[in-house]
Amino acid sequence: MVGTRWVLRLLGLVNVVVLARLLAPSDFGIVAMAMAFVAIADSIMNMGAESAIIQMGEKGRQYYNAAWTLRIAQNLGLAAVISVLAFFAPAYYGDARVEAILHVVALTIALRAFENIGVTALQQELRFSNTFWQQVISQAVAIVVTLSCALAFRSYWALVFGSMARTGMTVILSYTLFPYRPRLQFSGWRHIWSFSQWYLVNNLGKTLLMRGMSLTLGRVAGPGVLGVYSMAAELAGTAAFEIAMPISRVLYTGMVRLRDDMVRYRRAFLQALHGVSLITAPICFGLAAVSNELVRLALGENWIQAIDIMKIMAFSGVLRISSLIVTDQLVVLGQLRKNAIISWAQALVVLASAIPVYQHFGLVGVACVSVVLASVTLLYLTAMMSRTSGISMRAQFASIAGPFVAGVGMAAIVLCLPMVMNAPNFLMLPAKVVLGAIVYSGFVLLFWNLAGRPDGLERKALDKLAGFRGRLMDRLGRS
Repeated sequence: MVGTRWVLRLLGLVNVVVLARLLAPSDFGIVAMAMAFVAIADSIMNMGAESAIIQMGEKGRQYYNAAWTLRIAQNLGLAAVISVLAFFAPAYYGDARVEAILHVVALTIALRAFENIGVTALQQELRFSNTFWQQVISQAVAIVVTLSCALAFRSYWALVFGSMARTGMTVILSYTLFPYRPRLQFSGWRHIWSFSQWYLVNNLGKTLLMRGMSLTLGRVAGPGVLGVYSMAAELAGTAAFEIAMPISRVLYTGMVRLRDDMVRYRRAFLQALHGVSLITAPICFGLAAVSNELVRLALGENWIQAIDIMKIMAFSGVLRISSLIVTDQLVVLGQLRKNAIISWAQALVVLASAIPVYQHFGLVGVACVSVVLASVTLLYLTAMMSRTSGISMRAQFASIAGPFVAGVGMAAIVLCLPMVMNAPNFLMLPAKVVLGAIVYSGFVLLFWNLAGRPDGLERKALDKLAGFRGRLMDRLGRS
């Protein structure tokens, strides 16, 4: 799953770098404005049937078919809702272009309804190889369509048509690569609904949180400012989330099997939380440290405003990744209702504060609010996890403290490199990356030794390295 996400992101990175030079920030902003309406409508209609099947551990044609039927009804209803909202969106944003985008997106969502539920059936068995090819091929097709349209028209429609191409190929491959053949079936809906009702509430809150900036800044500041903020937020957290999301997805399925043995569950949870933080913290803080060179080289001078936002959003990214791991495990333990409450609380804070904060402090102030909100959320979630599973807050924060401190120290040292080395951006960027890797590794090993060398990802990595070194020396000795 990590391989899937990274291949997708590498393909997407090429796509973004080229598009950033073919399209203007306002083109990205106008699509983000339209997709805010789509995300909210999706959260209202999304029953989370696939997640319900995995969380409840249910298997068999009855539940798979019921989930597939429920998703068709859900997506067709969602497409109808978006088509209606399309008529009101121009009045809200003051931009008539949003309406046509939403009508095309509605068609895309109707097409997505018919994806084969067999994808979920194999994922429940922790078999992800076919999912890899489905997503990678779909992404490649989407990139070809997007770049072709961007080169031909230099318009935001390239982003819209690329999304439609990805969805169409995903649906086709779901029947080509997965042997399951679903059929319409209504029995089993009630069982799925017992989980889905709180999933729906939680999903709406999370969507309002994620799209709150698009709804508020898009109306007050316009698509140009929104495009800069969206790009900065995506670059600051994307690489780390591309690791955290697939790990969390596999953990969600795997930890369902451990929840009846809480001793094993607690140990696995703390190791997973530490391991994800150990990998993602240097990526988030590293991106903050190289933001100046990265933005100028990859995106161009039109995106200079994104540099300072990226540095701030790095802190938010690290905290949100830890919250993601904890949140998914609370769902595994049946605490979806409490998750819904915290999602709504965060969404209301964003919706209430975004406009006044932007008016007084600009985009930097908005980014700072996201850091504060992420910090408070993580405190609440770890407290909830402590009450639910018996894992103390101290143990949870001890799992992430070392990587977090090491990441901050690495970023501070890397940011000082231009003071002692004067080089163009294309040389400064790799120099910072190499320095950051060395410094972070040193800090991690230092903290690991101070902690008494506990079992974890550090020990596994050193064992692998020792094994590789041994095999290499054997081969050299024989030769």
